[in-house]
Amino acid sequence: MADISKAAQVAKEMKNYGMDILGISESRWKGAGETKLQSGDTVIYVGDDEHQVKGVAIMMNERAKKSLMEWTPINKRMIKARFYSKYKKLTVIQAYAPTNDAKEEEKEEFYQQLQDNVSSCNKNDMLIVMGDLNAKVGKDDSHMQEVLGKHGCGTINENGELLCNFCQINGLIITGSIFPHKEIHKVT
Repeated sequence: MADISKAAQVAKEMKNYGMDILGISESRWKGAGETKLQSGDTVIYVGDDEHQVKGVAIMMNERAKKSLMEWTPINKRMIKARFYSKYKKLTVIQAYAPTNDAKEEEKEEFYQQLQDNVSSCNKNDMLIVMGDLNAKVGKDDSHMQEVLGKHGCGTINENGELLCNFCQINGLIITGSIFPHKEIHKVT
């Protein structure tokens, strides 16, 4: 999305799917800020200060933008936004985790920052952690039934274990493994 015209394409697809809020990983925009697109959608983003690498963003339609209470650019891998909603407030954290091949310290730092941000959320809010967490959680849910469904894919990897442990500690569910999908739609 380094090019603003690509943002317009993403906004069009968001509308086609009937989505109000869309999390984006690898947005590749420099710095942090807020941009209103010609479509009326708004993008809040944070990325590397010098290079068009990594970065996360949250795109929202006009209705969602009106509900936006506040947002925080955390770092080039994480952004947090809080919204009014019908029954309770909603906190969304868009995250882009290091790959499975990344150094252990980088992964630990990412999950510590994620944990710090989840811990700082209002306990009465509905919480959604979304994004590219670069994890395979596998099909075997026997060790983490409260976190995983039966519709994962492959075999759990190291990042999958980190994600499952994080979710277990925070009472979160990996929703991509709860519902059946075609195999082609389970991975990118």
